Amino acid sequence: MKISAFYENIVTGAEASGIGMRAALERLKKAGMDRIYLMPQSWEKDKELLKEALPALGLEVEGLHSWILFPKNPSDTSYRGVIDLAAVLGAEHVLFVPGMLTEGNTRRDINSILAGMRAAVAYGSEKGIHVLMEDFDCLPSTASRDFNILWTIFRDSDVPLIPAILSCSMRMNWRQRLSSRIRLSSFILKTAP
Repeated sequence: MKISAFYENIVTGAEASGIGMRAALERLKKAGMDRIYLMPQSWEKDKELLKEALPALGLEVEGLHSWILFPKNPSDTSYRGVIDLAAVLGAEHVLFVPGMLTEGNTRRDINSILAGMRAAVAYGSEKGIHVLMEDFDCLPSTASRDFNILWTIFRDSDVPLIPAILSCSMRMNWRQRLSSRIRLSSFILKTAP
């Protein structure tokens, strides 16, 4: 089994511990981690270190992660650059946070997220990159705000299934979590090949 860590967390830990990044990556490998996720900005900032250290230590880039704010800019195509970089780095995945939702968001904002993620998945598919939607413990994040949005993505998607990485369960009440998971699980079981 391959285990990944987020590069930006490694940077924060190295800075807090007062050790260099090379030493932090060595510790990561000794702890049994094989891969990292990183933001495109981190690659650009630390490219020279990572080009040397990752192969020397037997570490790989599993994926990139990035924010793409589809509700604010529905025609945003910056996801293409992230996917292209993932392909160049030999990564398997990109994780996109597709925007935040608040009480003031409209159906148009939700449709922008859906359309943007569908376009990103289709482009990733062309490049051999798995596009994932990430949501995390943050109340305005897409799934935390309304799990029904994810249900809509899974149910109505006209492109390959948009996988979602979810860690938002602590922000949703237990009834919403349970009913959403039952509906989502039932849908996936009915549509699985």
